[in-house]
Amino acid sequence: GLVLSSATLEGGESGATAAGADLFGLNKVETSPAGDKMYGTWVNYHLFVVYNVDTADGTLTLSQTLDKDDIPGLYRAIGVAAAPDGRSVYVVGKNPPPMSQGTLNVFDVDQVTNILTHSATFAQDVDEVDGLGFGAEQVVVSPNGLSVYVAGTDFAVFQRNTTTGLINFVSK
Repeated sequence: GLVLSSATLEGGESGATAAGADLFGLNKVETSPAGDKMYGTWVNYHLFVVYNVDTADGTLTLSQTLDKDDIPGLYRAIGVAAAPDGRSVYVVGKNPPPMSQGTLNVFDVDQVTNILTHSATFAQDVDEVDGLGFGAEQVVVSPNGLSVYVAGTDFAVFQRNTTTGLINFVSK
C-alpha cells in the first residue's frame, strides 16, 4: 500500500504527506498501469501532480507538479485517468474565468524517463468539441485504450490512437 504519515498543514488543517509532499485535499488519484506512478488532481489549487511509487514498499516521492500557470486548462483540475498502455494521461479541468468551460488535457508519458509532457488541450466549443460543458469532472479510458470518456453535467467521447496516443473528438 501507499505509505502515508499525518501532518499539519498551514492554517492548522490535518492532512497526509508522502515523502514530504502534502496530499491533503487531493480530489482524484489514479495509478499508472505499471503501478510505479500515482497521478493526482487538486481542484482548489489548480494542480496536477505526479508521484513516483516505490513498488516494493509503496512510498511516494513527488516527481512533477503542473498548474494553471503552466497549462491554463488545468484551472480547477479535478479528474485524471491513465491509458492502459501507460503512454498517455488525461486530466479534466476548466479554462480560467470568464470562460470556465470544461477542458480535457492530454499528457504524453516518456517511456524512458516517465516524465509527462503536455501535448494537447481540448475545450468546450473549440474546434467543434461538445460535451465538456461547465461540469466536466470525470475522465475514463476504455480498457482497450481506444476511447476516452469525459462525464459531468454533459458527456463527451474521444477516439484514441493506441500507436500515437493522439485523441480526436467523436461525439457528445
